[in-house]
Amino acid sequence: HMLGMRCLCLAVVMLVVGGHCRTTSEDVIEQYTDYPYPAYSDNEQIGDVAHYILRTNCFHGVCNGVPRNDTLPRFYHYTIALDVLNTYLYKGEETFENNFRVLLPGGGTGSVVVGLGEQLNHTNAEIVYLDFSLASMKIAQSRAAMMGLSGISWYNDRIESIPQLNLGKFNLIECSGVLHHLPNPQQGLNILADSLTENGGMSIMVYGRVGRTGVYHLQELVRMINMGVTNREEELNNVQKLLRSFDNHTLERMIDSRLNGDQRYFMNGIYNGRHDSWDVEAYDRLCHKQDRAYTVKEMFEFIKNAGLYFISSHGPAEKFVLSLEHNQYFGELDEKTRRHLKRLSEEEKMAVAELVDGSVDNHYFYASRIEDAE
Repeated sequence: HMLGMRCLCLAVVMLVVGGHCRTTSEDVIEQYTDYPYPAYSDNEQIGDVAHYILRTNCFHGVCNGVPRNDTLPRFYHYTIALDVLNTYLYKGEETFENNFRVLLPGGGTGSVVVGLGEQLNHTNAEIVYLDFSLASMKIAQSRAAMMGLSGISWYNDRIESIPQLNLGKFNLIECSGVLHHLPNPQQGLNILADSLTENGGMSIMVYGRVGRTGVYHLQELVRMINMGVTNREEELNNVQKLLRSFDNHTLERMIDSRLNGDQRYFMNGIYNGRHDSWDVEAYDRLCHKQDRAYTVKEMFEFIKNAGLYFISSHGPAEKFVLSLEHNQYFGELDEKTRRHLKRLSEEEKMAVAELVDGSVDNHYFYASRIEDAE
């Protein structure tokens, strides 16, 4: 009987008698509703309140924090620091004070909106935040309010809706960890590229396929053990049990990419008990239903197909690793091989370095509508 048949969904809508078969996109939307990303922990919130709030005013049982408005930024985000952006995307000529416009598609819980918002707060710049997760947007709004930020417009919507929203053109688009989760990442990047001013630039991060090899092995295992499971809590319980079954060395080898920072918090959650931040990260990393990654060659093709120019890698460690100047790997080469490698294009050099190193799990880069933006 048709109602007794198992319903299989592969990113398309399939209907069964009396019911609806879920789509991958629906799963992704619900994931970020249940687990706003990146995790904004209680400790982070306590630290932000202590740093940014002058006092709390209460009236008729409703309490609101009063921002200090003169506090130095609590965190330094190198890749979105205005002087760094100016160097790589605007030839060092941008003042950020002439109605500079920023679009943050997939803005999440607000790390970038507050990072840029603090720097631009005393200019006439405008920041447009967009995310389909209302839960994430509410966290971002609360953080912005805590810091006394202004000049931010908020849209609870999708990247694919941008052409219909009439948002105008932007000098800067920052989009990290978002495009690789879209049903059609190329369509998403094309939409963003079309939203740039004629000399506008982008700061982007997409997953690196070579460095995430171990993660994708784990994802495949997780899909097998969670086949037929639709409850996220049960999915995560199974993930924790699976990860605990590995010896430490094997597990660290599979999940630890040295460019991805300290992984001790993730390991602690496996062995010492789950917590909210671990759940958010574990689900995003290992249970995501829509996840693709790029080699260097695929990344360059991705950029070119959107009519953009690759300007530079901007992760400091990645920029060094994706270089033939890395002495650990290339310092002992014979002169003939060295001369041959020097004749390669920038794209080819980076592709060689990526394969030799094997640890680049995220590609952070600047791209622009103009070739000589740097």
